[in-house]
Amino acid sequence: MKRYVGIDVAQEQCALCIVDDAGTTLFEGSCATDPDKIVYTITAEVGEVEKIVHQSGPLSIWLTREIINRTEPPLVFRRLIYLSYAAMSDLSRAALSFASAPAGGDC
Repeated sequence: MKRYVGIDVAQEQCALCIVDDAGTTLFEGSCATDPDKIVYTITAEVGEVEKIVHQSGPLSIWLTREIINRTEPPLVFRRLIYLSYAAMSDLSRAALSFASAPAGGDC
């Protein structure tokens, strides 16, 4: 079963939604906007994930690089533009739609 993560990034807290390839929500919650905390939360909830989706913004490049540096093998990211303030259900749909997208555009 493949798992996908949607992250709504904010200055202090991130909202996370983890879904499987069938669209079932496995986790909805939040954690500090800290790469170590994000990786810990994802790993504690579901272990390995296929891809991560998050919106582009001031923290995007930093967050992507820092999370990739903390995972083995590196996670695949796709940036989603203009997803800030999204409801968790929107993150679920975004995670699934980007999970099936072609590989071009990965960070």
